[in-house]
Amino acid sequence: MNLCEEITLFEKRLNCRVAFHDLTGEITALAAPEELPLHHLAPCCETMRSRSAECYERCVLCDTRLIQPRLAAGRPFGKLCHAGVFEAVFPLMKFDAPAGVMFLGPFRPPETGWSGVVQPRGMETVSPPEAELPPDLFWFGSLFADSIRRRLEFLPGIGPRGGRGEQIRWWMERYFRSPGVSLENLAAELGLSVSRTSQLLRREFGRTFPELLNRYRLDCAAGILERSLLTVDEVAKMAGYRSANYLHRQFLKRFRMTPEEWRRRSGKDRVRF
Repeated sequence: MNLCEEITLFEKRLNCRVAFHDLTGEITALAAPEELPLHHLAPCCETMRSRSAECYERCVLCDTRLIQPRLAAGRPFGKLCHAGVFEAVFPLMKFDAPAGVMFLGPFRPPETGWSGVVQPRGMETVSPPEAELPPDLFWFGSLFADSIRRRLEFLPGIGPRGGRGEQIRWWMERYFRSPGVSLENLAAELGLSVSRTSQLLRREFGRTFPELLNRYRLDCAAGILERSLLTVDEVAKMAGYRSANYLHRQFLKRFRMTPEEWRRRSGKDRVRF
């Protein structure tokens, strides 16, 4: 049984959803060639993130301010995000260094105070007591996280300090959703000139920066369409596109079908979570 199959079984048995932040690229490698659910794919999370650029930034700040400072301890904890959603957070360690983060939870809003439209609040987010979350999530989630840790320690290091191709993949996974991301940003990250970075992209991937960026965004959009009931406009924003019309054109060009046809083909338009 591969990692993605284990995730599916875990979700069914625990009646929860699993999502990851991959900090080094190694968790993605564990799931290869399957697609790992790297981002929160629950409808309420995607709806919140896609409401506006401000909401997206608040989600990012929520993760960076509340999660990253606590990763080094290597212990699971409960978190209340700025949208009022509880989740259990599990640092995924490799030889005592953070390789990623696993999130478990219903990813459903609290029973009270939810209208389906959340007004973003300031960053006064706090960590709830573990009693706020089903205790089974912490118990079984810890076992699952430990299983992933043991697998990570058998992997060779392939994080952002690896070859140029791995550095680019790591960077693209982190930033492709940002509408304003550019070749200049990638060149600055690599410490190279723009022209040298363009040459590197063609050598490593056989694509220009816009072509590679568009592939990441299309793959992301296709995955969201299969897993959620978000509108095409919301999906476009989640994947980093500035408009649904542009996503529509790119979908037709690559897949020879519209986003709506893609969703109907997968049958996910009938799914309710």
